[in-house]
Amino acid sequence: MAALLPDSLQTAPPAAANFPAVINLASGYGNFATPAVAAERAIAAIQADRLLQGPVEGLLALREAIGVNFHRQNAPRSRPSIL
Repeated sequence: MAALLPDSLQTAPPAAANFPAVINLASGYGNFATPAVAAERAIAAIQADRLLQGPVEGLLALREAIGVNFHRQNAPRSRPSIL
């Protein structure tokens, strides 16, 4: 099998699993507990029907937050240009 692999793969560094600081996302989720605040906010979003299809232009609160961020970076944008 090794003969079929390019040299760069035959000499690959050890797998990320050997490093304790690496978060394994191979199974689709991390190997750590969900923070309580994240779970609470997810539940609140579900209960408020915030996960339904949003408007094409995006949620107004998010667009306004993006505008504030652009302004902080000295790159002001008008609301209609933020989609």
